[in-house]
Amino acid sequence: MVTQWTGHETRLLRRALRMTIAEFADRLGVSTRAVDNWEARGSTIQPRAELQRALDTALAQAEPAAKSRLAAHVAGVGPLPTMLGVARASGGVPPILSGVATLPDDVLRQVMAAAPGGSPQGVWALTEAVEMASNLTVADLVLTRRELTRMTASVTIGAAVGGPNLPFTNLDDQSRSPSRAGVGAAEIDQLETAAEVFRSWDDTIGGGLRRKAVIGQLHEVADLVTGRVSLDIRGRLFVVLAGLSETAAMMSWDIGLQGSAWQYYALAYRFARLGDDSDFAANILAAMARQLLYAGKASEALDLVQMALNHTRSHSSPALLSMLCVREAWAHSSLGDIDQFRRCIDAGFEELNKVDRCSEPSWIAYFDQAEMHGTIGGRLLEMARVDPSFADEACDSITQAIRTRRPDRLRSLALDQLGLAEALVIGGHADEAVRVGGQALDAVERTPSDRVKNLLTEFQASIQAPVQAAGLSGLRDRVEGLTRA
Repeated sequence: MVTQWTGHETRLLRRALRMTIAEFADRLGVSTRAVDNWEARGSTIQPRAELQRALDTALAQAEPAAKSRLAAHVAGVGPLPTMLGVARASGGVPPILSGVATLPDDVLRQVMAAAPGGSPQGVWALTEAVEMASNLTVADLVLTRRELTRMTASVTIGAAVGGPNLPFTNLDDQSRSPSRAGVGAAEIDQLETAAEVFRSWDDTIGGGLRRKAVIGQLHEVADLVTGRVSLDIRGRLFVVLAGLSETAAMMSWDIGLQGSAWQYYALAYRFARLGDDSDFAANILAAMARQLLYAGKASEALDLVQMALNHTRSHSSPALLSMLCVREAWAHSSLGDIDQFRRCIDAGFEELNKVDRCSEPSWIAYFDQAEMHGTIGGRLLEMARVDPSFADEACDSITQAIRTRRPDRLRSLALDQLGLAEALVIGGHADEAVRVGGQALDAVERTPSDRVKNLLTEFQASIQAPVQAAGLSGLRDRVEGLTRA
């Protein structure tokens, strides 16, 4: 089955044994960092001879079911085809994956190498992180003085929270000092508020609105962190930078800029580590895992989710732990392991029942009962595209999401309603699908999200079958008009 162990095969074995990195390392008698290194370097590294023998022994002692799972992983197949696998078998690529750039493997290796527990300065120096931020933002913001001035005037905290204007960097102003002093508590409070406003904009509508404003703010704060500031202020600036980088990533992803999103997520992780915010670092890894899942890289995504769980502590946010459980469930469903999918979902609900919203970080506020049911419903819908017996369960879960969804979450509502309409079609409820589909298109017209447009294309494919239902022809015409827009 395996004649020579490389980092790639060791990861497949660990997956087949259903062990965490820590459990697998203990089984082999090596450090978790060694296993991290093997898996990050993949087929480019071979464990030394005595570890090759230890891996042979671990495989020989494995249960028959684990050996079967390893054989399936090595062959690249599983018990339930993934959405990407079905597309490859039929010679096409699902619309939801169209435009997903090849995510840079070097970035993934760097992130995987930064295992939790060590000092982040040992992995990335401050100057390296700031340089990366500067390079990303300057390349992304080719702005004239007039464009930046207009942007600054149009975006104010006052419109949202009654505060002063956001401070932006004028990239054309070469007379500005490369580092700034005098950043105090009042200014850092303002910057933290600005980061929250930007996140709220993205959560509400999506579609990359104000993306350049976020990137301009990121460039400005990256400059501040190199100035003469106290250690406490610098730590808070790192957390602000992590939040801004994550928002830039989400906005980039939502307009189809997958490569940029991947880079901004990696930058957010760096700054979260430098700011010693382990929970937010775990949140970023989960976001990167989600992007990998959309790119059809479920195994790598599962690695990142488990790495994120290693970041969490006994006092970590229950909402964060619940989200990580659901993200892990997503990876298992993509790998075809339905039992593990359901186990993780149960664990996610258990954690969500512990949530006290008054003590949760603001950045995880989006993850509530509606988000939980919506995410589960989306995974059940993916399974229903392969096995229609999951369609009714998908309908139930997405319906629960719609009932509990906050009315201002337009992007999420559009995704919910499109998913429900498609699940109804798959389940043979065409008349109800027409009604829900009409509501979904009303929501689609109110958000510019690229993710919504991709799911709309999936829905369009689902209603092309010769199904008879009153109003279906009109719905098809309306969908076609929106996909062409």
